Amino acid sequence: MEATELLEIVARGEDSKHQLKANVTNGLSLAQEIVAFSNSGGGTLFIGVNDDGTFSRLERKDIERLNNLVSNAASQQVSPPSIRKPKLFPHWTGWLCGLSYPMASVNLRHGQKRRYLGKKRRRQTQSNLTG
Repeated sequence: MEATELLEIVARGEDSKHQLKANVTNGLSLAQEIVAFSNSGGGTLFIGVNDDGTFSRLERKDIERLNNLVSNAASQQVSPPSIRKPKLFPHWTGWLCGLSYPMASVNLRHGQKRRYLGKKRRRQTQSNLTG
């Protein structure tokens, strides 16, 4: 994604295809975003951006933590797990806005199968089919 495109999306704010989050620390809330995007045509989650379009202060260590959180949420809290796991893309905003901290985006694709939160839903659905 080009820098100008990134800044244009952030300036427009949130819509059905783009969500802005200052930070993500809860795997369940991230899994909810993954499920919502997967079931509604896909989209991009921008982490490190406040709702007003300003950049929050993510640190480099946050990128590693977020990468693990994205991977774990997609594989452990979404059912069925996505074959194509979401990937975190760091964007270094220092040269864009005079800042020295990163932001990241997660591209979430539309799923071919309906996605649910948690493993229980998958078991319930399977038992209803056999039951």
